[in-house]
Amino acid sequence: MADRLVEAARRIIIRDGFAGLTFQSIEAEAGASRSLIHYHFGGKMGLLLAVVDTIFKDLDGAYDPPTTGDMPARLFTELESDRKLSADSSTMLLFVELLPHMLRTKELRERLQTYYRRGRREDDAAQSVASDAGGEQSAEELRRARHQQHHVTFMRSLAAEYGQEPAESVGALMPAMIDGLGLQLLIDPEEVDHAQRYRVWRDMVLTYLEAQRIRRARE
Repeated sequence: MADRLVEAARRIIIRDGFAGLTFQSIEAEAGASRSLIHYHFGGKMGLLLAVVDTIFKDLDGAYDPPTTGDMPARLFTELESDRKLSADSSTMLLFVELLPHMLRTKELRERLQTYYRRGRREDDAAQSVASDAGGEQSAEELRRARHQQHHVTFMRSLAAEYGQEPAESVGALMPAMIDGLGLQLLIDPEEVDHAQRYRVWRDMVLTYLEAQRIRRARE
């Protein structure tokens, strides 16, 4: 029932916007009483936190980062996966609808901070993997855990190849590109050449990292 309530809330926000998410609309969409929302989530805020978590789980579980091959090839695959994520209109619309409330609400903002920190710093990513481990896990949860572990490995390899600071900078910019280009695609899908803009971003990243590698070799 908890999953049913979360999925109902997601559908409402995507279809009607955040303003459409009321106890009455959730009850109607999920076919469940308000008391069940309080039982499973403690109230509307708890349900919203669960919805936000599903966004990040969607992003975490969408693909498996590459674990073999040279770093430029692995980075190419990573950025291509980012492009596909930002083109997922349902997840992006849900994120955009909730973002103003994530910025204003402490509990939601902390969820967002954790996700962004995990994306750019290997220690935060490793801590997230450790905190998610243990207990009974579904096949989907195991897949997401594997993705997170692959991301930790990827970030460590990136830092070893190009340096910690460049790796963290690229890791910080990756979600910014997902969010920014995804938003452009939502606003103007007929005019935005999404693939071409990601090719430019990919070339910029590879050029920057190669410059950092050369600089390290000279030091």
